[in-house]
Amino acid sequence: MSSTVRALVRVTVGRDRVLGPVALYVVAGYTLAQAAAIHWGYASPEDRHGLARTAQGNATYAALLGPARALDDLGGLTAWRTVVVGATFAGLTGLLLAVRHTRAEEELGRGELLLAGAVGRRAPAGVALGWIAALQVAGGAVLAIGLMALGLPVVGAVLQGAAVAAVGVLFAAVAVLASQLVATARAARAVAGVALGTAFLLRAVTDAGGPDAFRWVTPLGWAEEVAPFTANDPAPLLLLVAATMVVVAVALRLQGARDHGTGLLTRTTPGPDRASARLRGVYGLTIRRQRSAVAGWGAGLFAVGAAVGAVATSADDLLGDGGTGAKLLDRAGGDPVDAFLSSTSTVVAMLACGFTLQALLRLRRDEVSGLLEATLATATRRRQTLLGAHVVVAGIGSVVVLLCAGVGLLVVLTLSGDPGHGVDGLLATLSRTPALWVLGAVSALLVGAAPRASALGWAALASCLALWIIDPLLGLPTAVSDVSPFGLLPDLPAAPFGAVATAALIAATAVVLALADAALRRRDLT
Repeated sequence: MSSTVRALVRVTVGRDRVLGPVALYVVAGYTLAQAAAIHWGYASPEDRHGLARTAQGNATYAALLGPARALDDLGGLTAWRTVVVGATFAGLTGLLLAVRHTRAEEELGRGELLLAGAVGRRAPAGVALGWIAALQVAGGAVLAIGLMALGLPVVGAVLQGAAVAAVGVLFAAVAVLASQLVATARAARAVAGVALGTAFLLRAVTDAGGPDAFRWVTPLGWAEEVAPFTANDPAPLLLLVAATMVVVAVALRLQGARDHGTGLLTRTTPGPDRASARLRGVYGLTIRRQRSAVAGWGAGLFAVGAAVGAVATSADDLLGDGGTGAKLLDRAGGDPVDAFLSSTSTVVAMLACGFTLQALLRLRRDEVSGLLEATLATATRRRQTLLGAHVVVAGIGSVVVLLCAGVGLLVVLTLSGDPGHGVDGLLATLSRTPALWVLGAVSALLVGAAPRASALGWAALASCLALWIIDPLLGLPTAVSDVSPFGLLPDLPAAPFGAVATAALIAATAVVLALADAALRRRDLT
């Protein structure tokens, strides 16, 4: 390895010294938290047998989690609940990191500086893929070790870790390929995200009863066919490796066939000479730059809400057979749909929080790219630019995407003849809004006080998810569960609205935003 490439490797790894471990934590941490929840919540064969009887043949569960295989066994149940979701998370982190190190660098102009030195055209993409592959393998290894620590068989644990890591590397390669086709980082993320969504959809259609051939055209289907802890078949891993090699070869070939700064399918064009009246203020500019994110997250969460509504129609079967379901049912006063909605609305809100964090962490991306400096060169106050516009857009956008999820749930339950529970689910989803605002404020504070560690906002969200999973099983002390803002809010519709908790979270948001404002005003831009 030449000294130039070694320097490029150090720069690539150094840029992800915070984000890399966060991505690993999101992928491995979620799966291990779910596995631990299953280990403790379904320890008895009777509990597992009840869940297996409910899930067997249920098309909705199959579409969301995959085919139910050997659910009477802890290993089979763990694989059913975690392989598809874990592989999807790995694919998402892989594609985001790949775009960050390829097309985003090119868009910002740093890629051109690298090529001005003794660096080949393909070196940055190759180093980025190598680093992401190392991260994914490390995540897979942590996952395998964690599963073994829970007492699951070694072979199945290793195969599950390998399957999740292989999917992550493959979609990182897909993102690098997308970066050759389009001219902006946003478009590259969209293309790679559509590829991941299509892979998930094809797998869901197959598992819900569609043509079995669909499973063999989607990488998530290949990960399923590894069947950890049941069939333990390593052959599909060869498909994942082969597909990755082909995609990498094509991407690197195209890297050398296009002009720097352009895409093979799209090219950037100058905008109009004068901006419209809506773009002459910082709020109009922020809305313009965030509107596509609101639309994308809103559409995705509408689909999630619809899926939750479809599953809620059979909630009595799911929650009536012991395990954590019995505890939820007892808290809801015996209404299985209320119990189900009280639990799932929190998960939906955590997904929606992804938009909130993304919208506020854009402050950091704009700072690094130099856009904030250019904006501050105009007659714009730093407080207004760095905090006001982004906070307002992120806060309102959070309500919009949560509303989309609630409307999706309401539509499906209304069509199923249960509009009352649909309204309850909509209100329960919206009631989680203050939790999103608190985590968004924490991210803004990180951008202001510790900008290089701003990615820890995602780790905070992942920690809230882990607490949500293990709290009902372990009966954590209130002081521990209330660390999560989602834990402070009552579980509507199974519990009454908590005005005090809501007001406390809104007040906490205001305090944290004030601290973020002070930190942003007192430090120099990067």
